[in-house]
Amino acid sequence: MKKVAGSYRDPGGHVYVDGAKVFRTVLSPRADDFKQILSSGIIEASVKKGFLIPSRNVSTEQNCAEFEASYIVEHDKVPYISYPYEWGFDMLKSAALFHLEFQMFLMERDYTLSDATAYNIQFVGSKPVFIDLLSIIPYQEGALWVGYYQYLEQFLNPLLLTALKGIPFNDWYRGSLEGIPTSDLLATLSIKQKLNWRVLLFLSLYVKTDKKLLDSSDKEKIVKGSQKGVSKKSLMSILIQLHAWISKLSSPIKSSAWGEYAGNNTYEDAERDEKKLAIEKFSERNKIETLIDLGCNSGDYSEASIRGGAKTVIGFDFDHVALNLARARSLAKDLPYLPLWLNAANPSPSQGWRETERDSFGARFTADAVIALAFEHHLAIAKNIPLPDVVAWITSIAPIGIIEFVPKDDETVQQMLQSREDIFSEYSEENFEKILAKDCEIISKQKVSNSGRTLYEFKRSS
Repeated sequence: MKKVAGSYRDPGGHVYVDGAKVFRTVLSPRADDFKQILSSGIIEASVKKGFLIPSRNVSTEQNCAEFEASYIVEHDKVPYISYPYEWGFDMLKSAALFHLEFQMFLMERDYTLSDATAYNIQFVGSKPVFIDLLSIIPYQEGALWVGYYQYLEQFLNPLLLTALKGIPFNDWYRGSLEGIPTSDLLATLSIKQKLNWRVLLFLSLYVKTDKKLLDSSDKEKIVKGSQKGVSKKSLMSILIQLHAWISKLSSPIKSSAWGEYAGNNTYEDAERDEKKLAIEKFSERNKIETLIDLGCNSGDYSEASIRGGAKTVIGFDFDHVALNLARARSLAKDLPYLPLWLNAANPSPSQGWRETERDSFGARFTADAVIALAFEHHLAIAKNIPLPDVVAWITSIAPIGIIEFVPKDDETVQQMLQSREDIFSEYSEENFEKILAKDCEIISKQKVSNSGRTLYEFKRSS
């Protein structure tokens, strides 16, 4: 059983993983609160409404003694852990609204959330779910929303950076890990944007007022509700207004070269259909549980793999328009499909405290199979990454898969080379095949376009 490094901050309990099982300890500082929560039915109500990950009290005298815990809770396991800096705009917006909705649901039942970290929300398919049971605490009238600053930094500010400035939040968020500080966000805004009444209310004026309260000598009393702070009615009004504002936010990034690629590319319709069928048959033949789709675009081939029987698909793409389209597809068709943002030349590293708080891309995302369609040239040509390294990285993700090789005389590669010197003398199908065959068995190859694009199905030798 392995302790999850990222759960170190909570003195009330820790998370452990044992294969397909996830357990949470409840330690003595939270024992009384948790006993009340258990008897209240709020856990069952939250699970039933789809807010909380299914959770069961599995405490026994033996396992509690073993972990020196008051209670042991088992959670359903989320198929893949993702982080907010890997989400597209629409996914972060969905998580932000979900957090507010859960907070209001709890407050109506005299409970609340003790914090507002985005890392407490995960996605199953493209649907959000809350995973931190110990963040649920009894509500006391007059208590402040102590997670408000965290909510701004981890939800609202990143969304505003994109919605108001057209700047994708991902790199900034990943670099700061705890989100985007309000002072930094305000520094990017124009005077007109700063004078927007919502920005004034929720960021500028409210933060100054709330900071005075939290810096006061009576902070402890206000937070616990023994001194008048914010009434439940006022706090609910704030949550409702925030929800209404965020609901209207949208990304100004509406078009991109790759966002429209699924419907505007060099394939003929028959070629595209042949390629989809090849992916569908690959999934069906190999009875795939989990598949990773590198360069998933809007999800055409992820969906094809699901039609072929893949139980879970995680797609990755760098293009923000494509990601929002992929998530819309996943939701509209209720697919077991999670599309995430990835800069493949700079994947998420291990970071945070002792470089273990947030796991790297490689530590989290392995699968039964991988597909990389019209993808390798974006690394080998656009990023100057040696072709052997590209192939080694793709094949390390899963033991079987399909890689599409795009030849140099293909129109897309030629466009990449228009504004730069062709220094890629080793970039050829013959060399690609030799590299792939070095550590993998080539099961089949299938040409899928007039330009010579070819699907290589492989099986890793070890």
